[in-house]
Amino acid sequence: MKEILVQKSTIPPQSLLRSTPNNYDYLDSFESQLADPKQNLNAEDLATAFFLSEPGWVDKLLKFRNKIARQLNLKTPGQIKHKEQYINEITWTPGIMIGLFKIFDITDNEIIMGEDDKHLNFRVSLFIASNQNQKLITISTTVQFNNLLGKLYFLPVQPFHKIIVPIMLKNMIRQLHKNKVNPIHF
Repeated sequence: MKEILVQKSTIPPQSLLRSTPNNYDYLDSFESQLADPKQNLNAEDLATAFFLSEPGWVDKLLKFRNKIARQLNLKTPGQIKHKEQYINEITWTPGIMIGLFKIFDITDNEIIMGEDDKHLNFRVSLFIASNQNQKLITISTTVQFNNLLGKLYFLPVQPFHKIIVPIMLKNMIRQLHKNKVNPIHF
């Protein structure tokens, strides 16, 4: 498999994130492209690939984050046992929780997930755009600080976020390639 290229982008114009007030304190988007000759990819496929694409070292970072977050009385997720089976059996509907992520909205081409906490609110959009037999996959993240703790919390998270999201997008493309399609690259 050729190298998967991920590039910085903007929130897609059709994204549900664009329909909310644009008062974000942080915003980023990353995109990559893959072939979908069968035209069978949808937002649920993206979400499944997203949750199964987390590198092991990120899981360790999140466990460390959760220890600190508990001390600060911030929200922490429960542990998911048999993660792959759990993710593959989910009925993707608004309101369900997967770790730290609550599903807020779902369409055929986008899932909006995130969480609201006392220190900050965040949203992640997994968006898929069609262009004939190709799909453009975009992960967009928005963060809104609710107080000084939110700013301080996100300060060390931000550099890791900018590294983790492109890696996860590459892993998603590999996962989708393995299960659904053959990728093409920029």
